[in-house]
Amino acid sequence: MDHMEGPGLEALARYHEHGALPFTPPGHKQGRGADPEVAKVVGEEVFGADLLAFGGLDDRLGSGRVLERAEELMADAVRAEHTFFSTCGSSLSVKAAMLAVAGPHETLLVGRDAHKSVVSGLIMSGVRPVWVEPEWDGARHIAHRPSAASFERAFVIDLTELAVSGYRAADWLREHHDINAHLADHRRISTQLTHADDPSTTGPLLTALRDLVGHADDLRPAPEVPVPAPGELRMEQSCLPRDAYFGSVEDLPLARATGRVAAEMVTPYPPGIPAVLPGEVLRQPVLDYLRTGVKAGMNLPDAADPGLDTIRVLVEGTGAD
Repeated sequence: MDHMEGPGLEALARYHEHGALPFTPPGHKQGRGADPEVAKVVGEEVFGADLLAFGGLDDRLGSGRVLERAEELMADAVRAEHTFFSTCGSSLSVKAAMLAVAGPHETLLVGRDAHKSVVSGLIMSGVRPVWVEPEWDGARHIAHRPSAASFERAFVIDLTELAVSGYRAADWLREHHDINAHLADHRRISTQLTHADDPSTTGPLLTALRDLVGHADDLRPAPEVPVPAPGELRMEQSCLPRDAYFGSVEDLPLARATGRVAAEMVTPYPPGIPAVLPGEVLRQPVLDYLRTGVKAGMNLPDAADPGLDTIRVLVEGTGAD
């Protein structure tokens, strides 16, 4: 296969060369109907690239095989039998992949460090998760992804103090240097470097980080956020996520929630890995972690009460049998 081909890009170029007129979505019609203020910010070219795959890049039958050839090239590049392109970010693809391999009450092995989109997929599908634990690094206080051996064991079983808070550091970098960190928690920040970066972007990043070190005293002390040990972090799944999410619920003060069954997803974001799943029996160490995390700057966008004065739980005696 010729990996210098770009079927989608080549089709887009042909579309513009021919001066094709769209009487199809999207309604901005190649930017002619775009708000001028929006076009001023994002550029006019972005609207020119916004086309339907069928009845745009290709004819209504896909006879030019634009999408098909692009997916074949991708499959060849990553040594896969098939690839499927998706839009709307990776969260939609996650749900589609889950629904393709398992249905209601069927079993799926899932890493417990999975993104919240996976939990949304569980709620939508009614799939029964078998959780596979990440590899805990006690020295560095981070969780590595689950090992292949962990997945294999789960499959067999189923068949039978940083000185400165990462939140404060990330906020300081944005406020003082217009630098946006990829991830931040109470201990660390993460910045994502890709092939698109060069000295023109890494230079300002290094300058900002050096300046951050120089102002570290202004950001201390770091709030204490007790992270549960791995054994305390995992909670019993007493019912399906779907059953808990759609069951009879009440919002309970956090101080009274230990031992109750969660009816919502509580996700520190970023990175988007839920600390609490619908159907789990709440334990005090996890609640303490979330409570102190919120005080330190943790963002919990999924929670019914983002300030976590209350947490949504199943009404006792319902939904957990």
